[in-house]
Amino acid sequence: MPRKVQRTMQARSRLCERLEMLESTMAAASQQALATLDARHDKVLRERFELASRALGGADQARQTLLDSLLKNLEKRLELCLQVEIAAGIDSPAEFTQARMQFQVSRLADAVHHKNEETRSRHDQLRELQMKWYQAGPAPMEAQGSLEARFERAIAAPGSDPAA
Repeated sequence: MPRKVQRTMQARSRLCERLEMLESTMAAASQQALATLDARHDKVLRERFELASRALGGADQARQTLLDSLLKNLEKRLELCLQVEIAAGIDSPAEFTQARMQFQVSRLADAVHHKNEETRSRHDQLRELQMKWYQAGPAPMEAQGSLEARFERAIAAPGSDPAA
């Protein structure tokens, strides 16, 4: 067997071993992590996990479903960032000023129309937004890091700790 072929097969074999180990490690970790959720939050995360598992397992339809949902998830995560920044009382990045204003006007109009007053505490609002964040699917890779940083910055703002 030529040396180049041997090295390629060795590299592929190692990749397969890593993926196989990853699969067994992921299965054990996921069962432990998903076993302790309450029913209200459990359903969404289990569905996300099952879809991701099928996609990793080679199911083309599951992979396509994940890809198709990236833009919708990006919109959802952008809105959640705005909501958590507002609830935490911190500024949004300058490029999102207009979107923030539109969101706040829409929320105010909805409250006036339905005669709703926000009765939940800031702590409860942040906790609910954090749960929605965890349930939201992934955004495109190029946006995911900055979104995570924005969200975590808002959660970490003084007086914003929803875990307290």
